[in-house]
Amino acid sequence: MPISIWVQESNFKLIDNVPPAYPTNADGTDPLPLKIPSLRVFRSPDGVFHLEGIGNPGQPGNQESSSLPSIQQTDTERENNQLKQRMTMMEEAMEVLEHERISLMSTLEHLQEELLTSDRQKDDLLYKFNELRRKVELGK
Repeated sequence: MPISIWVQESNFKLIDNVPPAYPTNADGTDPLPLKIPSLRVFRSPDGVFHLEGIGNPGQPGNQESSSLPSIQQTDTERENNQLKQRMTMMEEAMEVLEHERISLMSTLEHLQEELLTSDRQKDDLLYKFNELRRKVELGK
């Protein structure tokens, strides 16, 4: 059964409901605005649905073809900005991790030095203990 629907001056916001692969903020992704000045949706006798953009008489060419690159450019710019934000956040996180690594390495070196000092003191005390024991045994 053939059907024909005409859409005039429609605005939509497409919201992605799939969680991002690498979440960076709680807000999620921005909605993608979609403006359709005029569109015809129809089903042909063979049952296939078709979309047909309809150009305005006052403007040369088909608006659908001229708005498509604009939508793609806007989408690409938005994605580029999101990637830049993610990169900035990752660089900041990497800088924090580097500072933490340096701090941990400094603490590790300090603890190793203390351990060596304690080990030397233990050896000295053990030597003195053995010397005192030997003197006590000789004095008996």
